[in-house]
Amino acid sequence: GTFLRMQREGHLRQRTTLMLGDDGLPQALEAGLPPYHGEGLLHLGPVKIIVDETTGDIYPNPEVLKEQVLMAHRAGFQVALHTLTPETLQAAVDAIEYAQRSHPRPDARHRVEHCSVCPPEVARRLQQLGIAKVLDSTDTSAVDALKQEAEKKIKAFGNNSFSRDAYKY
Repeated sequence: GTFLRMQREGHLRQRTTLMLGDDGLPQALEAGLPPYHGEGLLHLGPVKIIVDETTGDIYPNPEVLKEQVLMAHRAGFQVALHTLTPETLQAAVDAIEYAQRSHPRPDARHRVEHCSVCPPEVARRLQQLGIAKVLDSTDTSAVDALKQEAEKKIKAFGNNSFSRDAYKY
């Protein structure tokens, strides 16, 4: 569609990665498109699945989610699961773990988007499973930790050893 036209006409000036929706994956597979297919500045990226619970239940149902993730995983695609709550995060991690156990694939690089509420036990599972945690811009814990470390270094070596400006974020 639009991005292909922009590339053909020379209007696409930066590399663009398009995420497939979970409903677009069967169409891509039917068309024979492999993971990361593309040319020039335009390529397919991960399959994005939004895991939601605005209706009171997790959607898609956790069993359906597992099958969606498995389909993408088996086809060689990376998945990017959009989660906002501990419950949806848990369902996402369970689905990725299911896919990896069903069809082991090294360096799958699956990821959880907007992982802003991540209990410590789930963080450990993310690490064990090799799932990337894509932080929302409102998650400042990593930046705060860097600032605290910088302050410790300044105190340890004296204010004359480091410029405070080097540690501003």
